[in-house]
Amino acid sequence: MDDYIVCRCEDVSFDDIRHCVDESDTIDIHEAKLRLRVGMGTCQGRVCGPLLERCFAGHAIGTLERNSVLRPVLLADIASEMVEGKE
Repeated sequence: MDDYIVCRCEDVSFDDIRHCVDESDTIDIHEAKLRLRVGMGTCQGRVCGPLLERCFAGHAIGTLERNSVLRPVLLADIASEMVEGKE
């Protein structure tokens, strides 16, 4: 189980996270993210975030903040830019 990859995007294993937690008694998920880059890859924590929260529910505090990589754009906004000559 130690070599189980928790964050595939950043190649962070369960053992890496466990060592990070063992080093600090007051670690939270945000600090683990800064130290290990867990949740900072392509998926932005959508795959590893829930697993990380479940694995360390007794140790870590908080939830992994997920940044939106893409946001929806209304077709009306695109059309209005094209009509106004903005490209």
